[in-house]
Amino acid sequence: MIHSSRSRCCYSALFAALIATTCLLVGSAVAGSDSGGSGSGGGSSGSGKGKSPNSGPGGHGKSELAGVFSPADRVRESSTSRAEVTDSPATIKAHTWAYDVGVVSYSHDAVDSLRSDALEYIPVGITYGVTDRLELGVSASPYGSDWLRNTVAQTTDQGSGVGGYGLRVKGCWAGNDSSAFAVGSSVFLSFAPPVDGVTPKPDGGVRVPVRVELGGGFQMGAMGEVDLRNDPGGTNQHAEYVQSLNLSHDIREHLSGFVEVVHASSALATQPSLTALDAGVSWDLFAHLGLSAAITYGVSDGRGDVGALAGLGVHLTR
Repeated sequence: MIHSSRSRCCYSALFAALIATTCLLVGSAVAGSDSGGSGSGGGSSGSGKGKSPNSGPGGHGKSELAGVFSPADRVRESSTSRAEVTDSPATIKAHTWAYDVGVVSYSHDAVDSLRSDALEYIPVGITYGVTDRLELGVSASPYGSDWLRNTVAQTTDQGSGVGGYGLRVKGCWAGNDSSAFAVGSSVFLSFAPPVDGVTPKPDGGVRVPVRVELGGGFQMGAMGEVDLRNDPGGTNQHAEYVQSLNLSHDIREHLSGFVEVVHASSALATQPSLTALDAGVSWDLFAHLGLSAAITYGVSDGRGDVGALAGLGVHLTR
């Protein structure tokens, strides 16, 4: 009963934050505070400008492996439009639709003798610019597969199925896509599909990203995040915390790279904290078609965690 009451309070707080963010930003827009707009919808993939990925909806993939890889898996959810953990405060233009459709995304993790591989097919994200400083997003993961191998025991567990979906409200409170400084916040909820006939409670969280233009094509980003996540057993929930610092650079017109430090911790005693160093690139292969890839090395409870991800996707605005 105690855990149930806490969960209801947390959900109420998340929904209240979602509604408050919407009302405050719409009010600011009506008062004229959104002059100068925050997002151009342009910018190169992965530069932290113009593209606003939805929070991963979870579902078939590593959610089933949370007892092994969380909180590491929480910060390595791939996106078809960017590989960074650090979100961008930028939002898209008012009355603009943005569509992110992934062709396929792949991720890999290795911890001690355990190896995790996951494939996600046709993940979809749709974003609508309510004002120049407020956007609403929905994402879905139609289908995916994952494999968990134990190289010592020589065993392999495989699973596949329909993924979940996510909802997000994001606002840019100060600055814009081309200013020297910008700060925003977002509130999200993720809904996973039923597992063995039982529907998990929704995950949710709040992110506060900051971006600073350093000149010479360099940008620095930072983000703080607090999440409410399901326990590995699925009966209760716990808090998780993510902090990240990112340095990105526009190498060429259609190519950018980044390095990033991420720290993730959990209120669950059985989940040790993780500190990781990431590096990756985003490349616009053709008009509206982008490739993102990243590698990561982390240390958790004295154990090395090596990971990689890659995604190919289509980004459209109208």
